[in-house]
Amino acid sequence: MVVKIAGDVASVRAAVMTGAELAERQQGLVAQKVIAGPGRPAAGPCPAPSPAPDVAVTEENTALTDAPSHSTERVTCNLCLDPHCPRQKGDPRSQCLHAGKRGDA
Repeated sequence: MVVKIAGDVASVRAAVMTGAELAERQQGLVAQKVIAGPGRPAAGPCPAPSPAPDVAVTEENTALTDAPSHSTERVTCNLCLDPHCPRQKGDPRSQCLHAGKRGDA
């Protein structure tokens, strides 16, 4: 007898294992096999993207972004939060620029 079970792979495997254990107790199990089928096919090919429209860049916006902002500097030290500190998170505390000022010398 062949039993076909459809569903997601984990559920099918659990059902087959349960059935196989029951059949072994009755000395009726010959073989068991779970064949996972492919997933659902894609809906179809994606349409080609439309070309982006030409947009003129104005100089007004670039003048505002040329000035460096203090808030955009990347902080690497999680102890002193000084962007000029060479210490990175995970490094020894002694490598922090402000290590002596905290009393950790």
